[in-house]
Amino acid sequence: MNYFIQPDRELDCPNDFPEGLSYFFEQVGGYGEGSEVAQVSGLLGLDLSAFQHYGYFDDEDEPQFWQDLGGFIALVDAFLRRLAEEPHYYRAINHRTPTNWEATTEQLEATLLSPDTSMAYDLLAQLPKMPQNPYPEDRGYLSSGQLGQDLQTLRQTLACYQQYGAQKIMLIYG
Repeated sequence: MNYFIQPDRELDCPNDFPEGLSYFFEQVGGYGEGSEVAQVSGLLGLDLSAFQHYGYFDDEDEPQFWQDLGGFIALVDAFLRRLAEEPHYYRAINHRTPTNWEATTEQLEATLLSPDTSMAYDLLAQLPKMPQNPYPEDRGYLSSGQLGQDLQTLRQTLACYQQYGAQKIMLIYG
């Protein structure tokens, strides 16, 4: 599934919501406060919840899913500014490492193969609390600078919308 963006009127503009940015905001592999989005949001002091405010393809007539274009542009600009101010922010982001994930997987496999099912239930209950579990793997998206590049692409799309008189946008997830 991917994010899409739509202006409140038909425009001769691209409707580009970059694929990497979509994947980032889907929070794949990270949970709650452990997701990359939540960690980046906290580290940079930005409320990125506007990116989680989306509708589906059949929600176009639902006013609660439309967002003010000017406010959304201001958020993207602030995000880009904070990335420029904190160029090494990604070093403070927690990721699951192959080593700690392999150890957990091995422990889980051994426990599940054990005839003692109570051990399996105990381990499954502890799994969400294990320090490496809530974090996504590091795909290099943040450290490569691709997040900033994708935000620039999105910013260009938003500028086109603004230039042609759009007032609102809707993020669509589908």
